[in-house]
Amino acid sequence: MEKLKNKTIQVSQIDKNSFQKLIYNILPGGTTVLHYLKDDGNKMAEILKVCHPNPSRKELATIETHIPFLENFEDKSPMDLLCDNSDYKTANTML
Repeated sequence: MEKLKNKTIQVSQIDKNSFQKLIYNILPGGTTVLHYLKDDGNKMAEILKVCHPNPSRKELATIETHIPFLENFEDKSPMDLLCDNSDYKTANTML
């Protein structure tokens, strides 16, 4: 997560096994990777594209990896954090 946040690694460089561990990891306070990357909407959108690829955008996306969309211990979901940051573009993408 640190490497993604610090931009020393790209989402596309993460192998499938490590990617699943990243997605399913829950940190203290109920924080997930989506909470952790709340200030980088582009990274969040990249993660969504890997988990739910839909290149044609004509059909419903298939789910390669389920993304746990949880509230943290402060009752904030990643969507709440995006809206708190006025990042409505990424919030809309996540929908």
